[in-house]
Amino acid sequence: MANTPWGDFDITKILSTLQLPNVNVQTLVDSQQKNIKALEEANRQAIEGFQALFKRQAEMLQKAVEEASKAATSLSAGDPKNMLAKQSEVAKTAVERTLADMREISELVVKASQEAGQTLNKRFQEGIEELKGFAKK
Repeated sequence: MANTPWGDFDITKILSTLQLPNVNVQTLVDSQQKNIKALEEANRQAIEGFQALFKRQAEMLQKAVEEASKAATSLSAGDPKNMLAKQSEVAKTAVERTLADMREISELVVKASQEAGQTLNKRFQEGIEELKGFAKK
């Protein structure tokens, strides 16, 4: 058996001593190993998705800070009569950018969740087919 956190513990040996009628112990173990692999893959996909999300959020924050700095510089210089128009334009741009960023973040979250969910759903469907196979035997 492969090197596991459980040392020399081998469930196949224990289950085979039970001598369950019409049960292929190795098939059951293989099925559970597939379940574990599917969970590992779903976790990997979720981690990668959320890493991409966090990276993008950091990029958005950096851009927002740069834009705020430019806006402050822009607002501090120039004709006071045009100040209100400049402030309105800066605020409008900031709101539009924030809404676009929020849409993008929500899309990244959905994508990460869907990929992991699809992996688990696929394994669930395979598990159902395996159970049907067990029932026929």
